[in-house]
Amino acid sequence: MISVSRSRWVNIDSWAGQPLYSLAPAIEEGQALCYINEGGLGKATVIAVPAATDKFIGFAYSYFTRPATLVSVESFTVPAATPFTVTLANTPLNATTSMLVKDSNNVNYTYNAAPTGTQYSVTGSVITVNATQAGLGLTVTYAYNPTVAQVQYLVGDGVAGQSTAAAVTGTIGLIRRGIVYTSNFDPVVDWATNPPLFVGANGNVSATASKPPINGYVYEAPSVDNPFLGLHFSTPI
Repeated sequence: MISVSRSRWVNIDSWAGQPLYSLAPAIEEGQALCYINEGGLGKATVIAVPAATDKFIGFAYSYFTRPATLVSVESFTVPAATPFTVTLANTPLNATTSMLVKDSNNVNYTYNAAPTGTQYSVTGSVITVNATQAGLGLTVTYAYNPTVAQVQYLVGDGVAGQSTAAAVTGTIGLIRRGIVYTSNFDPVVDWATNPPLFVGANGNVSATASKPPINGYVYEAPSVDNPFLGLHFSTPI
C-alpha cells in the first residue's frame, strides 16, 4: 500500500500503460516491480524470490487494491513490576524473525523464548522482556494481516467483483522516480540506519544484498506517527 498523501513522484513517469507479465500474481499498490521479457516485450511482475540479476523497474501504482499485509509501529513503556509485558494492537506475522524491537537506548532486541538482557519473547500479540528492562521504552515494528474492517477503513470496499483495473487491462501504473511511502517493506530492518535498498521477496523492500538493487535512500524511516517507509529513488530503465 502507498501513502499517497506523503508520496511525491514525477507525474510523467507514473502511468497506467506498463504491460504486466501474463503469469504475474495479484499485484498490490506499493510493491517493487521487476522486469521480465515475454514474447519480446518488456513487462512487469512481482517475483516471489528475486535474484541479484533481476532488474527493479519501479513501484506499482494501482488504486483500490486491498493490502494483504500492513505494518504497524507502536511504542510502549515496560512495566516497572512483573509481568514485564506489553500488548500489541495486532497479532504480528513471523514474530520471531521479522519484527524489530528497539528500546529507548537505541538497542535492537533479539528473540529468545526465555529472554535475558536485550531479548524478547512473544505469544500471540504479547511481548515479554527480561526484568532488567523494567521501565524502559520499547518501539515495535511488525507486519500483520489486517481485518476486513481495517482494510475498508483504508481503501474502502475495493473494486466490484473483487477485480482490479490491472487484471482487466493487463497493465499497471508504474512509478519510476520520486518519493514513495510504502507499507511493502521488511519490518525487521532498522531503516533509521539508511541501509542499501534491495527488492526482497514478493515485492517487499529489503536490505538483503543478494537481491536486485534499488537506486535510492531512506527518505523517512517508519515511526509511530507514520508506519510507512519513505524512499527517495529513481530507476535507470
